Amino acid sequence: MATEEYLATEQPTVHPELVGKLDAKISYLETLKEALQNHDDRLVYELLKSAHYNKLIRGIHADGNADLAEMVYNIHPELSHFLAQKLIDYLSVEFPFFYYKENEKGVFEIFFGNWWDRRKFGLLDALDLQFIFDEVEYGKLSKSVTLAAEGLRYNSSNIEDVTRANEALQKLIDNQNVRDNEKARLRTEIDEANNTRGGLFNGGKAKEQREELVKKLTKLQDEDEKANRAHDIISQNNDEILFYSKEDTILMYEQKSINDQFGSFANFEERTRTLYQDYIQYLINAQAEGEAYNG
Repeated sequence: MATEEYLATEQPTVHPELVGKLDAKISYLETLKEALQNHDDRLVYELLKSAHYNKLIRGIHADGNADLAEMVYNIHPELSHFLAQKLIDYLSVEFPFFYYKENEKGVFEIFFGNWWDRRKFGLLDALDLQFIFDEVEYGKLSKSVTLAAEGLRYNSSNIEDVTRANEALQKLIDNQNVRDNEKARLRTEIDEANNTRGGLFNGGKAKEQREELVKKLTKLQDEDEKANRAHDIISQNNDEILFYSKEDTILMYEQKSINDQFGSFANFEERTRTLYQDYIQYLINAQAEGEAYNG
């Protein structure tokens, strides 16, 4: 029959290339499994991003294993949770002012300090070995360091502005008697002028003068209204000043913690940039010491 020529007469050939790819996947997973069982975190990091590891640790450029590492993408939270155990122990010594909270599997929030009103400062990426600092909070700290070199605090200008506003409001309150006397004088002038025929306010110039008196009286009345609200506004402003002062105090704590540990903010920034290399080297050294001890 004509259709017989389309029937397979031999078993399909299994190509070595296909088998090799499957073997590579199996080998990768088995190696990763063994590394986890042996708590060999260094090898886990190498397996997760081999090109990155080779570049930063071995100083060589080599083809990566992204296709193999992609197989375990769906268990990154579990891997992050596993790797964070040793990592946070290391960070508690190297960055002792950072504290961590795992709100969900493998996701670690960073808090700066253990004092009152401490700030949430970002996230710890345990897989990529990096701090992901909150841009706003990190910006405040960075700017406060710059201002400190000039003898200023982060909120110095804010506190000065609000303080000046309070002084102006207090002046309104204190000048109530002066305004009352001035209002009485203006009203008397306006009443006398209105009751005088052929007097000051007849004609265009006289009208302008009367309008000027009314304008001054209205301004004083507006100041009275501001003075009536001044106590509440001053209280709100004092709360704002207190907030700024507390924030400045916390920023001072943070700067002191960094300087005590690293000597300067620049050194701190450099150590955050080299966290991957520093931690991997720490694991390598710890592994070598363990092997030497066991030997």
